Amino acid sequence: MKHKISKLFLMCLLVIFLSACNQIGLLKSKFQLSATNIHDKIVLNKTTEEELIKQFGKPNKKIDNPSTVADLYNEDNGDSSEGGIMDRLDEETDFFQTMKSVKHDYDYSIGWDFDNCYIYQDKNLGLEYLRFYIKDGLVSEYYFGDITNKSVAQKDKYLRQILD
Repeated sequence: MKHKISKLFLMCLLVIFLSACNQIGLLKSKFQLSATNIHDKIVLNKTTEEELIKQFGKPNKKIDNPSTVADLYNEDNGDSSEGGIMDRLDEETDFFQTMKSVKHDYDYSIGWDFDNCYIYQDKNLGLEYLRFYIKDGLVSEYYFGDITNKSVAQKDKYLRQILD
């Protein structure tokens, strides 16, 4: 009888411990921050900053300076990025044809004036960085840095399609 009570007590403690770990995020997979999960879960011009942080955690860096944000965006979207990972995803996969977005009513004729940029970097991402550009509290754009770890990239549905 004592053995059954001890076993039941240990099982209850285990359930409480696992629930607590889950609540504080210790059991979340680091691999949840991946090109495929971003593609599948982020809806451009609809996903909020709060939803982004809830889904993928706090960024490694948040840039609020408009000039710095503009420079980063120009770096990601400029001529120097030709042939980069975003171009390869466009040319060699259905990434952009199947990504989710909501139409916006911003007038970008005078430029892309994002409010801030969230930068994620993680060795388990397999990418140099991941940048989310925020406008009016919504994720408006995102860009991936170069592949830095081919074995991690091989596990991602989209990245493995563009590996050399």
